[in-house]
Amino acid sequence: MEKIGNYKFAETDYKAESRDVLFALQEEFRNEVPALDSDGMISLAENYSMEQTLDVIKAFGQELSSTHLLYTVEEDSDSYLLTIIPKDEEDAFVSEMKVLKRKVTLMLQPRKKAGSRAKRFDFGKQLKGKVIKLNGNKLIFSFSLDRTYYSVPLSWNDKEKSNEFFYFDPQPVIIQSTMRQIDYIAEKDGHYAVCFTNPGPDPTSYIAVGNKLEDISKWETISKLERDEQYASIHRFCNCIWYGPDLFLSTVNRVFRIKNAMNGGSELITVLEFPVDYSLSSCLFTVKDSLFVLIQGKIYEWTKRGLLKKEGFNKCIFEMESSPHGPGHVFVINDEEVAFPEPKQFSRSSEIQTRNIFILNVRTCKVRTVECFRGGIKSAGKGKIIVLCDAHDMVKDKKNLPLMVIMDLNTGEQKSLPYGCLGSSEIHDIYLTRDNDLLFETDKGIIYPENLDEFLK
Repeated sequence: MEKIGNYKFAETDYKAESRDVLFALQEEFRNEVPALDSDGMISLAENYSMEQTLDVIKAFGQELSSTHLLYTVEEDSDSYLLTIIPKDEEDAFVSEMKVLKRKVTLMLQPRKKAGSRAKRFDFGKQLKGKVIKLNGNKLIFSFSLDRTYYSVPLSWNDKEKSNEFFYFDPQPVIIQSTMRQIDYIAEKDGHYAVCFTNPGPDPTSYIAVGNKLEDISKWETISKLERDEQYASIHRFCNCIWYGPDLFLSTVNRVFRIKNAMNGGSELITVLEFPVDYSLSSCLFTVKDSLFVLIQGKIYEWTKRGLLKKEGFNKCIFEMESSPHGPGHVFVINDEEVAFPEPKQFSRSSEIQTRNIFILNVRTCKVRTVECFRGGIKSAGKGKIIVLCDAHDMVKDKKNLPLMVIMDLNTGEQKSLPYGCLGSSEIHDIYLTRDNDLLFETDKGIIYPENLDEFLK
């Protein structure tokens, strides 16, 4: 709380979400203004969750204006100072701020008078669906395992910490719980490999192998990546993949090989190395019978030993021009082509922003591009990707920015889910059930849509 003269003020970030703005006002003024805790204010915050912060504040001021007035005071910072006063104290408040040489602005919506309700947005026909319940608040991760997910509690104490492998049916079905912190897991023909760290301060990354996901806690630990004090925050495995009987693993600057890891091999051999760089990630992938790695903006192909060939990642087939880092994932879309998004910095522009998806033929090294909206990208199988469009809270033309786009990169066919069919919510992530049904993670929870085909066009 900040006090100016005889008045207290709540502070909120200049780009705060509607719920955070309402929470800040409730914390300071709920005793004087009980309406802040009303269902009407809570639903108004939800209705305005994709609007700019200043528009949110004006909506709150408009909603309260039959009895109270919401003012901002000019502040040389990246925040808003907000106060709420009874209507009959307006003259006294304005006079005191003038004496203190503080500029204040009454927060009302354009072309609306004090006393009328705030404008609501009509989002039209809504997508119907059931909410999928997880036990406790969890973060969900997906790996290379088909439709199997890994969840981590958002908060826990040492006695109750538990991470779980599960699938959706559509309700979660737990396969196994583990105390290990899983960084990545790979599977091929019933052989599993996992990169993990143990609970506690030691950031050492371990590698274990096994044949049943249900017995992950019993898997044999075959090797480890020693701690590097100088680069501890990035000194862990990003990715692993089986290639024949061998296991390949990568960090942000190195690639390792464990020969014959399926049958007892354990020696961690460095096969590619760069100077330490704070890249976001690296990615190992196979196209038909060939192994590749995307690391620090370059794609290398693994050369098998031959009569005149040296074994190793000897051939760089692609190098990004716009970024030395590159994306953290590559999507294999057919027997010759892979796709990955253009690394791009986005601004807080009110215009809809796009970027390119590069489609690389790993045999000819030719590249084509497809434009897509900004947002997270997920695999949808069989050459398809799903772009989870974001930034609806920033753009003016929201109805021309879908919630998601399903793109077939082989045929060029696209289908979109329109903004508004989930109210003011965005889709933060997607999951697949064992029957290939889509689930949407939103701020309201994980939703199993019942009439999705009515909206996908």
